[in-house]
Amino acid sequence: MNERISRLMDGDVDAAEMDGLLVTLKSDAAMATWSCYHTIGDALRGETAVTRSVAAAVARQLAHEP
Repeated sequence: MNERISRLMDGDVDAAEMDGLLVTLKSDAAMATWSCYHTIGDALRGETAVTRSVAAAVARQLAHEP
């Protein structure tokens, strides 16, 4: 799962696997990984405050998707 999330963040996921990956992202573990990877990226860029609120909002939206 972590490799697939990393590939998604890097833009390396093709359309054929996107639907399955988005279903996977609805799990708490996947969202924690997503948030962690974004936090790491933000820290490396010196942008630590913004992503946490965005990641939480995305997680809430994904949880409500059919």
